[in-house]
This record gives sequence, structure tokens and C-alpha cells, in this order.
Amino acid sequence: MRPNSARLILLVLIFSNLPAASASADQPPSPCGTLCGRVADAVDQKPLGYANVVILGTKLGAQTDEQGNFTIDRVPAGASRVRVLAMGADPVTTAVIVAGTTETSIAVPVRVVSFPRGMSEAKAAAESVGVEVPWGPAVVSCEIHPASPLFHVGDKPSFRVVITNHGDRPIELVQALDGSADGWRYPVISLRIEGPEGGFNNRPGLRCGNMNTLEPSDFVTVGPKQSFEPFAAGWWPFPLTRPLRRAGRYKATVCYSTMEPDVRRWVGDWWSTCGLPASLSRLFRRVPMVELTSTTEFSVIGR
Repeated sequence: MRPNSARLILLVLIFSNLPAASASADQPPSPCGTLCGRVADAVDQKPLGYANVVILGTKLGAQTDEQGNFTIDRVPAGASRVRVLAMGADPVTTAVIVAGTTETSIAVPVRVVSFPRGMSEAKAAAESVGVEVPWGPAVVSCEIHPASPLFHVGDKPSFRVVITNHGDRPIELVQALDGSADGWRYPVISLRIEGPEGGFNNRPGLRCGNMNTLEPSDFVTVGPKQSFEPFAAGWWPFPLTRPLRRAGRYKATVCYSTMEPDVRRWVGDWWSTCGLPASLSRLFRRVPMVELTSTTEFSVIGR
């Protein structure tokens, strides 16, 4: 083929596609709506907090709040399939018709199966938490400190959380684990920031439905008058990946709780019909049952 012929064919191909592209650009955007709802136990109607709700076939999703409520914006109008995943419950998939430009509400009942596999109640009760350290907040304290007393709008807040053993014997504490900040497992370690309206988004992020196995290395021995940083392993609450949006005065509150004697609420996705390994059982017995809270304040200024 001659060079001029090849050039002509190429130009024809390019210009023949232009009308279609222009027509596509002129088409109005597809209508979208808002999907909101509540996830609750199908038996007793108790709300299911921190459940993941996703629109199948899209990247859209949300996590329920403590009352089981969720909201997902910009959902394409029409038929969609919604899937709910939560620790301790059977997955649920339900169909929904989303109305364009308006709000569609649904209720999602789920079947809660607290401990569907593995360790029996008798085995869990035998693995008592804290039986060797029958004292609590009087000798264990918690403090939270901002990384800086002054942040700028757009900064991501960061903190140092320190738990101190004021007693006269060593104790075991468990560092933050995947799921701790969402209340899915113990220790529960929550961190909430309050400030000007719209200044910070505390809403939990989406997470997968499984949790890592608890290992002996997740326990930290804290001697008398020694301190422990529960977030040292890096499992910070998801909201701390978000920026501060408004100038003003803020307050941050952290809570560290081990108030759960049932080890099944600690161990993640590792279960055993034979009970825990002796190494974990010994560690659990030296974990004091405490619920510690600390608050700090900091300022945010414009750039």
C-alpha cells in the first residue's frame, strides 16, 4: 500500500469515530439515588453495628453505625444486589430497586451466630481472662497525647496512647488488633474526635469480614511502673487516615477495654474444639479486666 493511501485510511478511521464520541458526551448522566437502611438481628431485632454493606458489582459501600444504620450515596438507579457481611453473622444478599434522585430505604435482617464453629462455652469459660490479676483501673491508667498541640487544616491527626501499670506485679496487655477499633473483638480500642461541625469524619471505614488469629506475640508483658503503647503495631482506627477539615478546638477520646471474660471474643478467626494452647491460656489469665478512658484537646488552624 502506498504511504498516502495508508494516511487517508487512518484519517477516515479517526474522523468516523468523532460523531459517536460527541454524541456520547452529550448524553445526560445516569440517574442516581441514595440507599439507606438498618441491619438488625432477625430474631430479637437488635441492631448490628459495624457491619459492611456493599453494592455488588460496584465499589460502593458503607459500614453500619452502632444503631445498625447505613447510608450509601450515588447508587445507580434501578435493580441492585446488596450484600451484608458482619462478624458473628451469616452473610446476607438481598435485591433492591433504587429510585433515581430520591432516597430508598430497606431493612436487612441477618441471622446472628455468635460462635458458629469451634470452642464450646465450657471450654471458653475454662480459659478465664484475668483470674491471676483480680484488680483493675485502680492500678492501670491510660493517657492520650496529640503528636502536636497544633495541627493545620488538611493534616491527618495523630496521637500517642500510653497505658501504665502502677501495680506491684507484671501484667499482660494485648495490643490493638484488626477489628479492635470496630468493636468486633477484644481488646476494644476506640478513638473519637469531636470539634467544629463538619470538622472531622469519625465514620468507620469498610473492612473485610475476617480477622487475624490472635498470637502470643500480640501480648505485651508490662512490668510494675512500666508503660505500654497499644497502637505500636500499627492498627490505628481507620478514621485517622482522614484529614481535619475545619479550624477550631478539638477533643480526642480513647477507650481501651478488656471487659470480656469469654476468650472467643478475642481470638479472631482461630478456633479449636480442644481449647486454647497452654501458652495463650496462661497469658489470658494475667490480662486485667479494665475499661480505661482518656481525653486530650488540640487546636487546628488554617494554612
